[in-house]
Amino acid sequence: MTRLLAFIVLFCAGARLNAQYHSLDSLRTVLEKTDRGAARVDVLNELSYHYFDYDPEAGFKFANEAYSLATDLSYPKGLQTSLTLQGYYYSTTGDFRRALSFYKKSNAIQPSDTGVKG
Repeated sequence: MTRLLAFIVLFCAGARLNAQYHSLDSLRTVLEKTDRGAARVDVLNELSYHYFDYDPEAGFKFANEAYSLATDLSYPKGLQTSLTLQGYYYSTTGDFRRALSFYKKSNAIQPSDTGVKG
């Protein structure tokens, strides 16, 4: 009975990980097909969010790229999300002071301003 339970747990964990890789592949495909608009910022933030589960450095890289593009576009929702994700990165690395700084910057953005250039 113990072996069966261990097998089920390992099988479910493997299936979840496989599904996660599949969604990352799908998001990367969408990213390749998305130009420099707000949609690209959203995909970069989504990739960042999913990468933090197993590769925080890659997640941080995508959040930085999303922040840069959102700044160019004056896209508040994208800025807010990317700053939150950058703060999350610093939380996971134990740099809580820097994380709090990013969270405060994110919180200061008014997402109701949906104006997007381009």
